[in-house]
Amino acid sequence: MLEIQLSSWNITGIDPSPGQYVRKVDPSRRYELVTFMGSDVIYRSGPWTGMRWNGFPKMTNELVRFNVSKSGENGAFFWYEPLDSSVLWRLVLDSNNGTTYRYYLNNSEWIEFWKAPDDTTPRYAFCGPYGIYSDGTCKCCLDSFFHHKNEKDWKNRIYSGGCERVAPLNNDTTDHGFQSLDNVKLPDTLNAISDERKNESECKSWCQKNSSCMAYAHIGWQGCLAWFGDITDMIQFHEGGDTLYISVASKSDASKSESNKINVLFAVLLSIAAVMVLLSLAVVFLFWKTRRWPFKRTSQVVLGNNPSNGREDVQIFEIFDFTRIIASTDNFSHTIGEGQLGPVYKGILENGEEIAVKRVSRSAHNGNEQLKNELNLLARLKHKNLVKLLGFCIQREEIILCFEFMTNSSLDQVLYGTRMLQVQLNWEQRSRLIQGISSGLLYLHEDIGDTVIHRDVKPANILLDRNMVPKISDFGISRLFEEDRTFFTISTIGGTRGYMAPELQSGMLSAKADVYSFGMVVLEIISGKRNTSSPTGLVSLVLQYLNEGRILDLKDERLREPCSDVEIKRSIHIALQCLLEDPNLRPSMREINHWLTCQSTHPLPLPDQASCWGNIVIGRSTVVNSSALLPTEYFESPAQVNMRHA
Repeated sequence: MLEIQLSSWNITGIDPSPGQYVRKVDPSRRYELVTFMGSDVIYRSGPWTGMRWNGFPKMTNELVRFNVSKSGENGAFFWYEPLDSSVLWRLVLDSNNGTTYRYYLNNSEWIEFWKAPDDTTPRYAFCGPYGIYSDGTCKCCLDSFFHHKNEKDWKNRIYSGGCERVAPLNNDTTDHGFQSLDNVKLPDTLNAISDERKNESECKSWCQKNSSCMAYAHIGWQGCLAWFGDITDMIQFHEGGDTLYISVASKSDASKSESNKINVLFAVLLSIAAVMVLLSLAVVFLFWKTRRWPFKRTSQVVLGNNPSNGREDVQIFEIFDFTRIIASTDNFSHTIGEGQLGPVYKGILENGEEIAVKRVSRSAHNGNEQLKNELNLLARLKHKNLVKLLGFCIQREEIILCFEFMTNSSLDQVLYGTRMLQVQLNWEQRSRLIQGISSGLLYLHEDIGDTVIHRDVKPANILLDRNMVPKISDFGISRLFEEDRTFFTISTIGGTRGYMAPELQSGMLSAKADVYSFGMVVLEIISGKRNTSSPTGLVSLVLQYLNEGRILDLKDERLREPCSDVEIKRSIHIALQCLLEDPNLRPSMREINHWLTCQSTHPLPLPDQASCWGNIVIGRSTVVNSSALLPTEYFESPAQVNMRHA
């Protein structure tokens, strides 16, 4: 059988030989697109319904027409064709994580249109057999008929064991019933059989007569699909998907199991009641001894303490009720991003105020340092260029952080993402963005008494409000240091590839790591390009232009209005200084702020020889050789400037 597949590169941008990820229509399944890492499945699309992949509820044919054609008994071909022949499309399988990206060409740049899996999709079989992924967590597919196979594992957020039946199926197939699950990504079809000749009633009868049939669905193009064996890798959507009918035990068996369940629940409630009585007596006794009531109900909480400046630096945060969060987010239906701790949703409070709701993933609940870090830092930080925490909710095994909503999304979406066409940045706006990010980092590094190192400065973590004011966000892996030291040793490397300073590979962390990331962000703001848009990196492109004497060609082609070439050159110079390989030679954020705000009208000459910037290092973070220094008169400190003018 001829097999055609999409393969990832071995190393993106460097080695085009076949990598570890492969995406193909798997002939052993019932017409599904499956992504493999070696022999392991990491993602599957769900079966083809005739119009879309079942696992893509929002898949549309408005711009691209998708087709699947059967070939022989088990073979199939999948292809797509653009409805507008003037638009070029391409499909890319990422060599780092197996994500499939679809891009379209716009003004000589490839724009991300779609990816699978997206940031909210769990890994393959995440919830185990008979488990289903819904609203960011796992549950048993039918609560009345299935329970957790290992309750301890589920409490520890380990779901791979899945669920098992409360009452087993008996051999009398006529006594089996079916319970429906709506809006579902259908289970893995590896153990499924299809018969396109059967209608829905015939499909049900066929499954009911076979004691090995665990579930069935009827999906048009494939007709009847029946599963023989455990079902796994299911997702329940708010809309879309298809209806799955799961075979369950007879009503009499289920009733017995339900009765046992009620007895156990009654015993648990009785135990809880006894504990509550004892606690109440203890509280009364404490009140009698101290004449002070130990608890106080409040809708606000005060957090934060900064002893280094001799006073308490407190902030008041609101405590949100979980039902209020559910109502404001329409049951978590409007995803706007993904942070270090979990997905972020848009919410609208009853007074019309818009908020951003970060729902902390269950895996981050139990003593996770990222969560502690973010809460500890946000309680202390208050600056116009840092995202503001409004409040939080800790209820129903949920931890939710509520932030001010950023109308203009994130910087990466404006520069080269979905909002690129809606928001056109002129140079004045870009210059204000650079200064705002610099101001926020200076506050973190020096102005709060201690040193806070963000560790993940990148356009995706720069949010933009309605006035295009930048706000640094996502402090999940940030570190606060009270010691008076320049460098700190770290055991865990954190950050995003392409923005990480080279010394982090050796476990050395300092505020200069943020400076390096800032330099890369500045180049992206000026050019409007990702730092990975060039096969050898954005810095190599800058050095190429520098060597050819056309450094201003780096300027984003969308900057058509008259703008200051001197300011653009100055910003490029600053960015390259931030990207020096030796962290000791990079400027501090205070120096950078001075350079950005000084009102020099003199043009800044570029070095005569571009080679003084050193060699580009391929295969890791691109850095500039530490011998590269820009004109001395430009990079003087404020004190030196005053002395020279005196």
